Amino acid sequence: KELLLQNFDVNENKIIVINPPVDTKKFKKKHIKSSKFVIGSLSRFVERKNFINIIKALEYLHQTLKVDFIYHIA
Repeated sequence: KELLLQNFDVNENKIIVINPPVDTKKFKKKHIKSSKFVIGSLSRFVERKNFINIIKALEYLHQTLKVDFIYHIA
C-alpha cells in the first residue's frame, strides 16, 4: 500500500491490502520430513526486491546461527 501511495497519485481509501491466508496445519512438525528448512523467493530479479540483503541474511543464519537450509530463487 505504501509503495503505491509513494509512487502514484491514488486515493488511499481505494487501496485494500489482502494478505494471503496461511494454513498453519501444514506447518506442524509431523509434516516436516527434513531437518533442513526450505526457503524460497519467487519474484522478478530487480534491485527493489533486495535479494542482496536476503542472501546476506541467509549467510548470517548459516554461518553464525548454524541454521541448515536450502534456498531457491525463481
